[in-house]
Amino acid sequence: MLIVDHTGGCVTVNINECLGNKGCREDQYCVNRHCGYSCPACTAIANCERLICTTASNHQCNRCNFDRGGQVKAYQQVSSGGYPNRVCEQRCSWRPDSNFCYPGRCPTTPSSCTCAPGFGGNNCLTISSQSTIMHCLAKLQRVVNYTERDTLEADCGAVTAPSTVYVGRHNAYNRLQVTWDSSWIGPTAADWPRHQRLQIDVQKLDL
Repeated sequence: MLIVDHTGGCVTVNINECLGNKGCREDQYCVNRHCGYSCPACTAIANCERLICTTASNHQCNRCNFDRGGQVKAYQQVSSGGYPNRVCEQRCSWRPDSNFCYPGRCPTTPSSCTCAPGFGGNNCLTISSQSTIMHCLAKLQRVVNYTERDTLEADCGAVTAPSTVYVGRHNAYNRLQVTWDSSWIGPTAADWPRHQRLQIDVQKLDL
């Protein structure tokens, strides 16, 4: 609805017309003008997918880029300067420009990533802890026509001193078999990845 002055010229426009179905989009804000209105774009927020505002200074991000729902997101809305949802802050994620930090924990930005005990390196993929050899047994065998004829055994897991086995030259031993049993303690369940979404782009090729 226009308000008309005594000279017949229009002065301003009803704000409801500006915000109506034929008015500004949610990523624009309404500005009253002489004989009408205009819809300037909201002030941009980096990495924001859905931007909303009511004025040039009252803008916020309603949804950041790469938001897959729940906790599966590459960016998180955070407050800034006393305004809510003013910044899309990067999180640890599957994105190549981020860090998925698994197994580990990442409470905020990728720089806050702490790898689980025994892991390190880029994205916590390097195993830095050694396994424990629980048992090691070496067998020196003489095999004839796929049949084992003679066998000598030695414990190869000794730490303080090696095991020495003496053999006679009359036995032509021709096979060495070594068996290791090791133990390795992995990260706790809390350090393993949360559910993530895998996005695959499929292109159709007509032949």
